[in-house]
Amino acid sequence: MTEIRVLRTREEKAGTRELYERVFPEDSARFLDWYYQDRCSDNIILAMWKDGQLVAMAHLNPFVMCTKKGTRARVYYIYAVATAPEARHQGCMAALLRRSFQLMEEAHIPFCFLLPVDEAIYQPFDFHTVCDFQTTKATDYAAVQQAYDVYIEENDDYVRRVQAQQAMAAEADELSDSGLPAHPVIMARILSLPDFLSFSGLPEETDRAQAIHWLRQQRIYIAEAV
Repeated sequence: MTEIRVLRTREEKAGTRELYERVFPEDSARFLDWYYQDRCSDNIILAMWKDGQLVAMAHLNPFVMCTKKGTRARVYYIYAVATAPEARHQGCMAALLRRSFQLMEEAHIPFCFLLPVDEAIYQPFDFHTVCDFQTTKATDYAAVQQAYDVYIEENDDYVRRVQAQQAMAAEADELSDSGLPAHPVIMARILSLPDFLSFSGLPEETDRAQAIHWLRQQRIYIAEAV
């Protein structure tokens, strides 16, 4: 029997840590302690069970995205998409992504994004490359607001999390971009088209292909790892 569950509490999410450690052994215990305490306070994890065993998961980490025009929208970064080795090539990831898209569209999320190891994996799911991932974090938020058309809002949660990650990296002499591809990029998928049009200011007759084209034309700043 296969079941997909939407995990919303820290207690529920804690049960996915073992799978995280199996699939991403490069991440330190200290990072995971922080991640499951702080980042899992407001994210969503979709998890798949087969015959009572957790076999796959996908984390939806929230951010607020802004435009230079002054519009704002809650979006999700799809992170830690993982399948246990014994359950791979059985359609687990596809099923989790489809359920994730449905959940986000129902919540009126305009689009989601991710940082792929291989772009070809996500192209069949209507993800499109829209910009480069910024491997160097800007220190001047006002300059980001001036220079970019679309960027992530640096609210209190954002600042706290960035500071915590930077402190962990400095103390452990770890690089926050370890494990990144040689040329990391951001891919995006349009979810709720009406909400995307409100966010972008595009006319109501705009279709999804045109919406993606618009996004590709913007100067986008994303330097967030989790």
